[in-house]
Amino acid sequence: MPWRRAAALWWVPVGACLVGLGLLLPASRPWSRPLLDAQQRLLAPAGQAEGVVVIDIDDASLAALRDTFGPWPYRRGVYALLIEQLRDAGARAIAIDLLLADAHEGDAALARTLARPGAPVVLGAAGLRHGADDAPPPARAAAGDGAEPPAAAIPAEPWPTLALPARSVWPAPDTPPHIGVITTPLDDDGQLRTLPLWHEAHGRRWPAMPLAVWQATHGPGQPEAPLTSDGRLWLALPGPAAAPPVLPLAQAMAGSSLLDQAVNGRVVFVGSSALLADTVMTSGGQVTGTTVLAQAYAALRDGTMLAPAPVGSAAWLLALGLVPAFWTARRGHASLGRDAALAAGAALGVAGIGAAALWAWRMPLDVMPAWGALMAGLGLAAVARQRWLAQRQKQLEYENAVTAAASQAKSEFLANVSHEIRTPMNALLGVAELLAETELSPAQRRHVEVFRQSGQALHDLINDLLDISKIEAGRFELDDAPFALRGLLEQLVSLMQPRAVQKGLLLSLHSSPDLPATVVGDRKRLEQVLLNLLGNAVKFTAVGRVTLSASLEPNTAADVRFEVRDTGIGIVPSKLDTIFEPFTQADTSITRHYGGTGLGLAITRSVVRLMGGRIEVQSQPGEGSCFVVVVPLRPCTDAASTAEAHEAATEGHAGRGPRLLLAEDNEVNVYLFEAMLQGSGALIDTAPNGPTALEMALRQRYDLIFMDVQMPGLDGLTVTRRLRDHEATHGRLRTPVIALTANAYASDVQASAAAGCDGHLSKPYTKQQLVALVARWATPAGAPAMTPHPAPPLPADATPASVIDHDAALARAGGNAAACERMRAHAAVFVPQWARDYEIARAASQPERLRALARDLATVAEGIAAHDLLVAAQRLETSLSHDDPSLAQDASNQVMAALGPVIVALTRHSGAAALS
Repeated sequence: MPWRRAAALWWVPVGACLVGLGLLLPASRPWSRPLLDAQQRLLAPAGQAEGVVVIDIDDASLAALRDTFGPWPYRRGVYALLIEQLRDAGARAIAIDLLLADAHEGDAALARTLARPGAPVVLGAAGLRHGADDAPPPARAAAGDGAEPPAAAIPAEPWPTLALPARSVWPAPDTPPHIGVITTPLDDDGQLRTLPLWHEAHGRRWPAMPLAVWQATHGPGQPEAPLTSDGRLWLALPGPAAAPPVLPLAQAMAGSSLLDQAVNGRVVFVGSSALLADTVMTSGGQVTGTTVLAQAYAALRDGTMLAPAPVGSAAWLLALGLVPAFWTARRGHASLGRDAALAAGAALGVAGIGAAALWAWRMPLDVMPAWGALMAGLGLAAVARQRWLAQRQKQLEYENAVTAAASQAKSEFLANVSHEIRTPMNALLGVAELLAETELSPAQRRHVEVFRQSGQALHDLINDLLDISKIEAGRFELDDAPFALRGLLEQLVSLMQPRAVQKGLLLSLHSSPDLPATVVGDRKRLEQVLLNLLGNAVKFTAVGRVTLSASLEPNTAADVRFEVRDTGIGIVPSKLDTIFEPFTQADTSITRHYGGTGLGLAITRSVVRLMGGRIEVQSQPGEGSCFVVVVPLRPCTDAASTAEAHEAATEGHAGRGPRLLLAEDNEVNVYLFEAMLQGSGALIDTAPNGPTALEMALRQRYDLIFMDVQMPGLDGLTVTRRLRDHEATHGRLRTPVIALTANAYASDVQASAAAGCDGHLSKPYTKQQLVALVARWATPAGAPAMTPHPAPPLPADATPASVIDHDAALARAGGNAAACERMRAHAAVFVPQWARDYEIARAASQPERLRALARDLATVAEGIAAHDLLVAAQRLETSLSHDDPSLAQDASNQVMAALGPVIVALTRHSGAAALS
């Protein structure tokens, strides 16, 4: 829904609106003034104002006239003389921008001059912010004096008091002269931008000097001029370069023709630049106050003032500036390209409206709130976009984490399922293999064969599922190493020969003589590819032959070309593109007739591609098929002697009577292992858990150890690492260790090798594989005799009798031997699994479960009188209750150290009980 999308980004227009409204407040005027000043400068007159001239009482004139008129301030008769000269020169009106508030010598002469007919003279009045309490109110103004009653509609600038010209200069006692107020408040930044038309003090209103001059020349009233809401003229004042013409007082008093030319028909403003306080700062620059009054009069006369913007114009512009922000919210998501384009369009619209108002109506508009809202909206949209990207990134990270967790869970599930299936399958296939070696009737042998074929099919399916899973997860790895290429090919043909003979097929190998003897590549994966192709060829061929050919690819030095050709059922052309897809076969009826899942060729293609090669197929229905595999296999001449030496060493291990240690907790697997090696002369000791296996390996020298990876008490890899550390520390000969496990991933093989294992045998395994490993790694006859190792891992007093106090346990059971034995039997099951359960609870952050496990361990240790384990378990429980991680870690380490001897003691006791 649009409103729902808009609600998600409601803060974008709200934030932009708050910024715009904030710029509308009086406190934010400093932000708007630069733009308004720029507009004032654009509309300011380019040239000098016509019809006005300024007589400046400057420093040079004061110096030149000092001998004539004396020092400053002059006697009022000097002003009377100036007025007479200006009237004689044809001045239209005269404005005196000087405050003549005090009686002074020569006032009578000035009063007589003001009373004479001629150009009207306007005297200046000044508003005062601090009026005296005894200041008399101004006299009633006569008609035409410029004062108006306070009821006028135009607002006036209020003053506490007003300094008027002294009565001694009035033309008559009750007749004041034309008066204009020459003072005006500046803006808070010290600049003059507007000029009030009217001033008010003591209940009366007085015109500003420009208006008073206009009234003196045009009559009572005021011109129609646009005013601000507080009754001010908004002036477009030019800079000093366009100021009215200025005539120094010395030249004016000379009375030359220059004065007549400069003054005739013009309004004359008389002021003094010698007074530093008379300068004022405007948007156009710094000028004198007299110049400002002259320019203001010219603007009032000519109607060139600026028009104030209508009330609410800034709000309308602000609304236009908010359009992009509201559109972003309506869209529901930020898009920098769209938002920037829309903001640029709105900015141009605001600027266009401002330009039109400026040139058409001389009306500067406050566009800063609108532009501020635009910039704020765009910035907030960028923030929204960034937040969306961050949320998207977090979502992607979460999805990746979920995907990784799902992949990890899938891998763990497949590994667990593989392990759980392979363990019983090892027993099934092993027993079937052993059973096939006994005397059987034809029907029984047929049953065993079906048994073996079905088990092998299930085994192949598990391997295919694991491979396809690893390929999909990107975890399928290659392990390049030197190997004998011809030996591999001969081994593959030899392996498939019984199946081919059983079907009456001729299986042959043709290898080119130019093939290198030793190449570098992943032998296991190449074997998997070729074995799958040979298996399919034999499976789909009923009559004829299957041929494996190997040769160098033409025009290459390292690419080997393998061809598997058969005379089988063939494949129709329309199915050639689909046979390499997972779970796909050329015909659905093939599954019913020949079996299989359709994973083999998919895995084969993936493996070939990972090896950097390619696979192709050529086939015709009823004529057979030819699969071509080309993979890079770099020749390796340096590895030839190494491979031959290794083969010779392998063949030399033909001794008899090796002593083996089998660390295996599954009794069926123990039985199968012993049955497969029955008659080989091997002496086999077994350890049902990790601590016992480690204790036996350290106390007894073995020719070969088969180490189950997943065992209670201590896993097989940890046992191997501790064994290797002990051998390195005490200078003991290295004992070969083969990891015996249902874990078949490449990472499991790498983990075994990293722990110190010499080989990795995956379940299910065959008798042939087991016998070959024993023959390869076990010490041959004639090797040094086996002797007990003098440095056992346990303390000297850590014998089963001292680890577990049987007398104390019997006493605790009240002398009931049966109850005591049941407690030991329970401990034999609980204690070896305790470490695994504790680690699972710790990884899952389950403090209650951890405390319960520590409490249970203490109870069991107390029941069997394992004092060291009891103390460690009680300390662990206490540290967990106090929620002290460092103490808990130390206590758990102490428990782990005490577990091994107890497990060994329980295992030995169980073995002794079984023998008895």
